[in-house]
Amino acid sequence: MPKLSQKQKQLLQSLVSDAKIAIEVIRDTQAFSQVEYSPDLTLGDAVTALEYLEWELGDEAQSR
Repeated sequence: MPKLSQKQKQLLQSLVSDAKIAIEVIRDTQAFSQVEYSPDLTLGDAVTALEYLEWELGDEAQSR
């Protein structure tokens, strides 16, 4: 995998952070809690996937 530039890494980190915030907002809305929705993967699973991506971005930065 090619190395990310610092600018690319910062953009990706910002997008991941924004996505985590959006998931929290969705999870906390009254409308979402009223939806009868039972997916195989949960919002918590999505947050975990984003956290793994954050860790990978951190590891990529340390390997330079």
